[in-house]
Amino acid sequence: PEGARDIKDLGFKLKLEYDGLVIHGVKDKSAADGAGLQNGDLLTHVDGISTRYTPLGKVVQVIQDSKKKTVTLEIRRKTLLGRK
Repeated sequence: PEGARDIKDLGFKLKLEYDGLVIHGVKDKSAADGAGLQNGDLLTHVDGISTRYTPLGKVVQVIQDSKKKTVTLEIRRKTLLGRK
């Protein structure tokens, strides 16, 4: 998507939308795919730090500059609930 920032090491893109930072372009067989990330997931925290009000470029930098082997991403997924 236009305006999305690529997180190449992990295999997904982030885009700032009305709801916040949204995951797009999850690549097959990437770390993101293996972790279960899906297009449309809302990224809420990176290593326990809220992404709310944090510029997209700063969040990308935090993910890419992490000295740790593992980066913890917390997401919120939209789900539809049905009623009978």
